[in-house]
Amino acid sequence: MKRSNYLKLNRRSGIISGRLFALGFTLLEMLLVVFLVGLASALVGPSIFKLIQGNDLREVQDQLEYRLSRLHNQAILQNRSQIATLDLEQKQWHDDLGDWQLPDNWKFDVEGLLNPAIQMEFFPDGSARPVSFELSDEAGRHTRVTVKALTGQIKVELVDAPNNER
Repeated sequence: MKRSNYLKLNRRSGIISGRLFALGFTLLEMLLVVFLVGLASALVGPSIFKLIQGNDLREVQDQLEYRLSRLHNQAILQNRSQIATLDLEQKQWHDDLGDWQLPDNWKFDVEGLLNPAIQMEFFPDGSARPVSFELSDEAGRHTRVTVKALTGQIKVELVDAPNNER
C-alpha cells in the first residue's frame, strides 16, 4: 500500500485509514475556551473602563483650555474685553461661542467663592482677571484651571494623579 493512500481523508465520514473518529470539539475543550475568554475579559475590562474615563477627563480639559485660549486671543485681536461665566449650580459655561454643559458628575472647588458663578475676563492688552479653580470627576481626579493676571496665561492640568495617569 502506498503511503499517500494510507493517510487519505474521507471528509464525509471522518475516516482516516479505516479508523472512525469524531469531528468537532469535546466539552472539556469548549469549557476551557469559555474560561480563557472570561479570564481575559475580567483582566482587560477594568483597563478599558479607566481608559474611557480618562478620555472624558481629557475632553473636559481640552474644551476648557480651548475656550479660555480662544477668549484670550479674541480679546487681543478685537481690542475689547472678552468674558466667560461658569455657573456652578447649573454646571454650565457661557461665552460668545455659546453654552457648554459640563458633566453632571463633576464637582467644583473654588478658592474664596462668594457667589455660584465664576467670571473670567480677558483684556485687550493680553492681561486677565486672575482665576483659579479645581474640577473633580467621580473617580476623584482633579483638574486645576489657572489664569494669571499679568500675562493672561492659561494653565489646565491634572493634579494629584497617580503616577500612571500623568
